Amino acid sequence: MKLFAPTYRTYAGRSNTVFVFATTLFRYVGGAPGKVDLYVGREMVKKGIPNAEACDALIDLIKEHGRWVEPEEAEKVEEAETVAAEASASA
Repeated sequence: MKLFAPTYRTYAGRSNTVFVFATTLFRYVGGAPGKVDLYVGREMVKKGIPNAEACDALIDLIKEHGRWVEPEEAEKVEEAETVAAEASASA
């Protein structure tokens, strides 16, 4: 199970990253040169964040919405689901 999956798109020389998590969409979009804007769904929630701070700001935004799962926990959940699927397939 992937908790969020990044997809990368480029439009007119801009690189946009979209993270889909459950039914909520978190994304950052290139705004002014060297800056990005953060969105939840279609609503811009933060504007003009320097590129160097964009990843941390996106993680903070996901945490603010209670959707962040630490990578170690996500791997454990994914492993448990794989074991369960294999057990049910062999039954």
